[in-house]
Amino acid sequence: MSARAGARRQPRRTTTIGVLGLAAGIVFLTACGDDSTDPQRGRDALNTVALADAPPAQRAAFTDGKVTRAEYQAAYAAFARCVAAGGGRLEELDQDPSSGLIHYRTGVKLGTPKSPDLSSVEGRCYHETFDIVEFVFSTTDPAALAALAASDERFYAERVRPCLLAHSVDSPATVDSGSAEFNRLNKKYVELTKNGEC
Repeated sequence: MSARAGARRQPRRTTTIGVLGLAAGIVFLTACGDDSTDPQRGRDALNTVALADAPPAQRAAFTDGKVTRAEYQAAYAAFARCVAAGGGRLEELDQDPSSGLIHYRTGVKLGTPKSPDLSSVEGRCYHETFDIVEFVFSTTDPAALAALAASDERFYAERVRPCLLAHSVDSPATVDSGSAEFNRLNKKYVELTKNGEC
């Protein structure tokens, strides 16, 4: 699940799958591009969230202005421990070997760093231990961005394009993740899905 060209992307949380909102595989990210290794990108992502208000468990990950794979994975482990200790549900689905991104499911809404959903143990643990770390890592780490882009493009080829073609929507065989065309086609797919047509 990796963001691309254009607007900065924020991970979405759904009632079932985490890491950039992989809900039913629908995650269409929009922030990558050639600037993914730009040091300013990390600072911009950090400035997007109020780090002064970051929960104590997450602050150490931001001392050097970036979130490393090890810091991301340590924060996820803290999230998992917190959920288990509180009697909540967290299922790790898999981990991308190239980026370290962890795909997981909770069964409840988690919210976002700017709008946490604290109505469940999972949501409270997510906010206390992992939400900002996950957001910054997934929107700034080059390997995470590449993995997210590849995931988006696979989902387009396997799910989005077949649905669109079945509804007579012109859809190229390949499209760059995060491009205006990618976003337009995904928006149409979401509309069709909401109407029960895909």
